[in-house]
Amino acid sequence: YPLISQIIARGGGSVAGTLGRLYAADTLGSTLGGLLTGYVLLGALGQRATLAVAVTLNVVLAIWLVLLRRQEVPADDLADDTIAVTAPRPGKKGDRDAADHPAAIRRVAFMGAATSGFAMLALQILWMRAFRIYFTNTSYTFALVSSLVILGVFVGSLLYARRGAGLADPRGALVRTLAVLAALATAGLWLLVRLPQTLMLPFQEQLADPGLRVLGVPLATSLLIVVPPAVCSGFALPLACRLAATRRGALAGDMGRVLLANTLGATVGPVLAAFVLLPWLGVAR
Repeated sequence: YPLISQIIARGGGSVAGTLGRLYAADTLGSTLGGLLTGYVLLGALGQRATLAVAVTLNVVLAIWLVLLRRQEVPADDLADDTIAVTAPRPGKKGDRDAADHPAAIRRVAFMGAATSGFAMLALQILWMRAFRIYFTNTSYTFALVSSLVILGVFVGSLLYARRGAGLADPRGALVRTLAVLAALATAGLWLLVRLPQTLMLPFQEQLADPGLRVLGVPLATSLLIVVPPAVCSGFALPLACRLAATRRGALAGDMGRVLLANTLGATVGPVLAAFVLLPWLGVAR
């Protein structure tokens, strides 16, 4: 993702739109890959052939990029292409200068990316643990939940691609996005605890159909509980990348550091959820 960001940024245009569209394309491919693998390829081709398909796609992409290499703009041409980070904020001059310093803005970006990664991966562990209580086929459920998380991220990144360039206060927008993510995740967990009363018992007769039992209810549940927080996460990461970006020529390094923070949070989140929070507090708490 950082390297592709650098390649695409050399074509010019809005950095915010570029990052949003790139992340949307990446997550759309991830969604299709998860759904096709879980529901089609493993059953039709088997594990080895499915792995061979994935390897072949990567090799074809690598060859294509090598063939396109001569069309790149030299990185030196972009070395001085500075990106304005954020608009000045009102307030006392001393406090404002400290908060608007590029290092302070980048810290906000890194903390936001880490928080988003922590929350979404920890929530996936919690969702899967709770879904195992209600639903039977864990392989289908895992493919569904993971793919719909990425689908929600795709929707959020597409929304950022269309609206991100017009944000007057990207830093404040990142804080608000994470607050909305927290509110939606809390509402989803409340619904998940009450799932039998809301979605299962009222439709008990319909659930006699195997298709609805295995796919219908998990799909409806995931759309209500999983997708909304994922949309916020998809909006937050390219926004954090935009806050951390300084120059087009250094975009790959800036994106790499944001993704480092995001994946660090995404690593700590599921470990803490699985080995500490769930055994200590249980699913509901």
